[in-house]
Amino acid sequence: MAVSKYINEYGKYKSDLLMIDTPLDGLEEGKERLPKGMQKGIFKLFMERGESNQTIVVENLDHLPDIDFEKAGVNLIRYDNNNGFLHLN
Repeated sequence: MAVSKYINEYGKYKSDLLMIDTPLDGLEEGKERLPKGMQKGIFKLFMERGESNQTIVVENLDHLPDIDFEKAGVNLIRYDNNNGFLHLN
């Protein structure tokens, strides 16, 4: 997110889109889950950023923190079959 912000402020080519794949996995050590407060905090940062830029976060549904995404105005798209995200026929 910091690199995206820097590019949008100082870069020659700006992007209004940021896509992040499974952000919690990269922050966890071993098999220990991040504390619930940290999980919520990270997703709240994504939601704040989404107020000014398109932000897409790809995450397993069972890893999402307990946040009312609908109430916050977040478009939550579910993929419940084996095809997965970005499946092409």
